[in-house]
Amino acid sequence: MAGFLGLLLIWVAAIYLALTHPFVPGWLWGALFAALLFALSRQSRVAGLLESAVVLLGWAVGAALADATGLFSLKLVGVGAALWAYGAQSERSTFSYLGAGLVLAGALVGLFEVGAAPWVAFLALAVGVYLLLRGGRFSPSAEEEPEFEERYRRLLRWRLEEARRLGKRVDEVLPDELVPRLARAKDRSEIEEILGPERAEKVEELAALLLEAQRVP
Repeated sequence: MAGFLGLLLIWVAAIYLALTHPFVPGWLWGALFAALLFALSRQSRVAGLLESAVVLLGWAVGAALADATGLFSLKLVGVGAALWAYGAQSERSTFSYLGAGLVLAGALVGLFEVGAAPWVAFLALAVGVYLLLRGGRFSPSAEEEPEFEERYRRLLRWRLEEARRLGKRVDEVLPDELVPRLARAKDRSEIEEILGPERAEKVEELAALLLEAQRVP
């Protein structure tokens, strides 16, 4: 409880100083508090500490760019880009999706700020349709991998049980991005490659789980 209260008080101080920005620009206060939280995250395991540092750093970069360009939407883009990068680096898809959403929201606000022409929206529409079709084209169908759904469900059940046993979050046991990749794995060597050296102790257990799922009619 004390850790959460301490983090909350730091956020209160950061927001107040960034908005009133005595002595230095607001973005610099954001960068200073981000550095402080990054340092504290090495000493404390309070949930949300590292994520708070990432958000403040992204906001600071975006705010600095906003001061230079007059585009306040860059603050939102900065936070989104930081969360996306954090999610990608830590293999936590929730943060990647949230970050991508904030970047898109910031881009939309930016279009209104600069008074972009309608053709920009049509360009975004064309690119979106292309990416949607391209992504769907390479997605395996049920006919291509009839055992995929069964293995996917087994992996989710195993991950939940393992998280409860260890007292961790499910994404700490096995990141969301790895679940479909493992469900599509064809042999033990591929499972070992997907898990990597940091999860090498899980190779045998998951290989047995997936091979057993493969034999299910």
